[in-house]
Amino acid sequence: MALKILFFVVWIPVAVAAAFVLYRLTRRQTGALSVALLAAAIALAGLVVFPRTIKDTASAAHRYEQLWSTNRHRKGGPKDCLSFNFRTCVNDRAWAQLRALIPKHDRFYLETNYGLVHFWTFTSLLPRIAVTDPHEADWVIWYRANPKKLGVKLGPTHVIRHVYANGKYSIDAAQVLK
Repeated sequence: MALKILFFVVWIPVAVAAAFVLYRLTRRQTGALSVALLAAAIALAGLVVFPRTIKDTASAAHRYEQLWSTNRHRKGGPKDCLSFNFRTCVNDRAWAQLRALIPKHDRFYLETNYGLVHFWTFTSLLPRIAVTDPHEADWVIWYRANPKKLGVKLGPTHVIRHVYANGKYSIDAAQVLK
């Protein structure tokens, strides 16, 4: 903690000095006060946030390393875990099975209230097209929801187990019968 405070105390004067030097050079070159002030303000803003950017980058690298280390033992290796939530691991294999099941460019409707499942379904199934009305869909996908309330006739249900590596829930899909 003391090192962080020391770095901050030392870095801010360095950033201010660099911005001042830029201000003087710009003022001398252009003669315009507004241009010189703008250049100095931009430089100061960038230099002040620079240490935070370095810290955030290092923290992200540490989180990635933790994720990979935590999931190294998994059957599919660390790459099959889509989320950075260390309490749970969203299985990429579930969406790989959906991609194999649903033809490209077909339309699908997703019924769920779970944000992570929403996100991974919409992004992982591209170029398949998500629709907002189940009657316009070629396929209905649901996770922890009742597809009967949608009012569309469905074909046989395809059950894809283990959406989460440590969970009992499945994601289901069925073709809409028209």
